[in-house]
Amino acid sequence: MKSFPSAFRATSFAFVVCASALLAGCGSAPDAARSSDTFGSDEAALGNQVVELVPADDIVRVACRAEMNREFCGDVDADKAVVACQAKVPLRHACKVNRAACFLREPKNLSCLRTAESYPTLATCATPLSRNCGFYAECLNTAVACGESGYALGFGEKYCNGFRRTTFSTAGTAWVNSVMICLQRELVPVVRNATSGFQNASFSPASAQVCQTTLDKAFASHPGCYTKPEASICFLGPVDVTKILGVIGASEVFTTRTAAQISTTVGTCIGQIARRLVGVSLSAPGTNPPSAGDDRLVRANLSQLRLAEANQELLAQRQMWLDYAKEYGVEVK
Repeated sequence: MKSFPSAFRATSFAFVVCASALLAGCGSAPDAARSSDTFGSDEAALGNQVVELVPADDIVRVACRAEMNREFCGDVDADKAVVACQAKVPLRHACKVNRAACFLREPKNLSCLRTAESYPTLATCATPLSRNCGFYAECLNTAVACGESGYALGFGEKYCNGFRRTTFSTAGTAWVNSVMICLQRELVPVVRNATSGFQNASFSPASAQVCQTTLDKAFASHPGCYTKPEASICFLGPVDVTKILGVIGASEVFTTRTAAQISTTVGTCIGQIARRLVGVSLSAPGTNPPSAGDDRLVRANLSQLRLAEANQELLAQRQMWLDYAKEYGVEVK
């Protein structure tokens, strides 16, 4: 298929824009091995181990998209792809003379029979791959072709790869992996609808209105993916948060399009921390989604909660998010 707080405080913007998301055919052997739910599972070796290439920077990402969006059966095939990439990058780029400056290599605990595109057909877009950023170019931009400035390539693919080449703590890595797959799954219906059920892609540039609608749809999914109870940004530590800010960068962090996400994420985090402090399950039957208003449960028992050493970290996180709420005008009733 064609490529169709106070340290925490400065990082608050980054929470809401992460994303927001992974030369002949490495298909992982059985279809089940492609499932995001099997990433990291033990499998009997059917061939070489899958190797994926993570671009060292945005120049390589744009120039070598074809090489980036493949699953390689071992390092030999990956080496060939790196050589092909070197021919495409600008003359002054370090990749031109140093292969190590082109990509990072990420092995996966999956076996394969042959090197292949990550998404060889539109039908495979129905199941986004774990820790793989190819969905944005091979699926979303194929279905809704908005080019380098559109959401698929200019945001989704860009930051997905940025997070892949950044080292996080165990909790931070779990959050990154969760957000990557969540954001892509949220966009599967967009691909399905635009390609008549994964059957046809027009290959024509999308209109400005369609591109804006796609961007709005994608951004609307961010807060929910960031704060999933099983891997919520609300409970990450300061080192991870600082790294998140570094990946996103000030040029994106301070865009006006993130304002609604800031309010939603801050409110949700205050609610999640409050419920954990008072022992209310985030998925308790009959409860509403966590919101800033849930902090009243903490305020009613604050003196007692402060006595437990186990609560100190949560109380510090609570205060951080309350500071964010004041800064961004989120009402805490």
